[in-house]
Amino acid sequence: MRTRRRLPAPLTVEDVPELTDGSREEWDQCVESAQAPFFYRSWYLNAYRRHPTQPYRSAHHLMFRRPGGGVEAIAPAYLQGDPLGVLGDDAPCLVSGCWQAYHSTLATVERTPSALAEAAGALRSGLAGAACGSGASRYGLVNVPADDPTVPALTRAFGPGTAIDSLHELDLRTVRDFESYLALLSYRMRGQVRRHLRRAAEHGVDVVIRRPEGELLETAVDLMVGTAERAGGRGFLTPRRLSGFLRETADHTLLLVARGQDTVHGVGALVRDGSALHTTTAGFRAGSPPFSVHTLLFTAAVREAIATGCDRLVGGRRNTEVKVRFGLREQRLLAFTGRTDP
Repeated sequence: MRTRRRLPAPLTVEDVPELTDGSREEWDQCVESAQAPFFYRSWYLNAYRRHPTQPYRSAHHLMFRRPGGGVEAIAPAYLQGDPLGVLGDDAPCLVSGCWQAYHSTLATVERTPSALAEAAGALRSGLAGAACGSGASRYGLVNVPADDPTVPALTRAFGPGTAIDSLHELDLRTVRDFESYLALLSYRMRGQVRRHLRRAAEHGVDVVIRRPEGELLETAVDLMVGTAERAGGRGFLTPRRLSGFLRETADHTLLLVARGQDTVHGVGALVRDGSALHTTTAGFRAGSPPFSVHTLLFTAAVREAIATGCDRLVGGRRNTEVKVRFGLREQRLLAFTGRTDP
């Protein structure tokens, strides 16, 4: 006997230029259900829209739903250039999420293989539609970790991903305290860490946690922008945009501050996201003190992650050789893109 079953209506897409009261609530509910990273939260996206740390031509918040139903998938996207030069295009691209965000994913409520496949196809169609006539050379997702569970669905929709960068994480699930963290490191590295911490203490430098506000915020911005420029990222961060962004996200961000009696030697931004602690941006004063400010700040982040019960410390992109020595694991970040029709 033949049986009939009703197929679900296809997903439709709504392109929202700004997340306001109604759309923000639906959006964040989907983020929560999808367990997407904090880069997808409305507080982050609204701050980025008003204070883009990298400029964009247009912002898109794609919301996928069935007729009469709730939001089943979301994707923030921005028409912007490629400040890191990893896509090989001079023309702007419509990318999801944004270049500042180092973890993108296929953010869907349902996580079954069939639901992910449908959402990935709808996402490609939605991005292609938004890119049409915009001047974008290509569209797609950037900075998707290679071990993200949505990679197979994205591969079927876009084709194989292209490795464009690296992300680094420290697994803290077996780390009970700071000494057990040090036990993860090589003998030589443990000695170096202890020596730098001892020298910092001898010079009266310690690390405190503060809100990004007032004079400290402006000091942090100067150090972060200066550090990015010394590392070859001139123009990747600008003082005005970064200051506005940190000010608007102050309720969700903390600063690690390496301070002496009258000098701030370095700062690092922290964001708690569920069971993960992210070290998002750091800045160091130019010069060579007799201790490593980076070591001082990173080990303070490790202590904070352990103290707050986090099982992961996310250490951002690049500088792989140094981060691996501190016990972080490298994973590749992928781009899934398609070319716009000429």
